[in-house]
Order: sequence, then structure tokens, then C-alpha cells
Amino acid sequence: RKCIEGALVCDGRSHCADGSDEMGCPITVSKTSSSAPLKCRMGSKPCKDGLECVLYSHVCDGEMDCKDGSDEQDCEYQCKEDQFQCAHGRMCIDRKQVCDGTPQCQDRSDELDCFSRSHECKHQCDNKTRCIPESFICDGEKDCVDASDE
Repeated sequence: RKCIEGALVCDGRSHCADGSDEMGCPITVSKTSSSAPLKCRMGSKPCKDGLECVLYSHVCDGEMDCKDGSDEQDCEYQCKEDQFQCAHGRMCIDRKQVCDGTPQCQDRSDELDCFSRSHECKHQCDNKTRCIPESFICDGEKDCVDASDE
């Protein structure tokens, strides 16, 4: 594995041999016809203006990703009792989605500290108080407070 600058992720050009820096990126396709709806990749939805797509994990995360700001409209910032609040931003997800192996939070906080003692810890950080999966190492996102994963 090698680390690349965050600005190179989802920039439309593959910088990793396996193309992983361009996987799961929102599609920004211009709408050519008002009659044809914008089609978005799985895991994303169109912004209200219909001109671009936004990843579901970026909706209500406290950061405006749609040019029209629609991904931050009508958001509930107080999570309900059966919900988990992502560490970054203000997104709420269903508690059943926590530690399910698929990150729903943009910061992946719903998949941190999920390993039981039966699993081998791939990377300990923050004075050995947290365990993160190997896939979080050198991924361009600081998952450990001490930044030892980057």
C-alpha cells in the first residue's frame, strides 16, 4: 500500500494500480436533457438541481457537497435513541448499521472499535486504546487521533 494526497482521490484519474482511489466516487455528469433524469452510481443520489450526484454518506454530514446545498437541507442533527451519530459532521445512521462491515459514516466512525478479542488487531492507535482495520491505514483519512494510520 502507498499513501497518496487526498486531492488525488476522486479526481477522475487513477493514481493507484488497482484504481481504488477512483472507486465509490460521486458522478458529476451534466444533465443534457430536462426530460432524462440524472442517473447516479449505487450508493449515491442526485442533488435537488439534478446536475450532480452526492454519496449517501455525504448527505447531512455538515459539509455542503452539492452546489445547490441540497445535501445539507432538512437534516436531523439530534440523533434518535436507536441511531448512531457519526463522529465527523452531524449525520445519524441506524444503530443496526454500526459494525456491519460497511461504513455508512463518511469518517467511518461507525466501523471503528468493532473488533472483538477473537479478531486480530491490525493496527492499534491512540495509546493502544483503539483498533482500526488494515484498510484504514494510508487511506488519506486520519482515523486515529495520533494520526499513526497515515
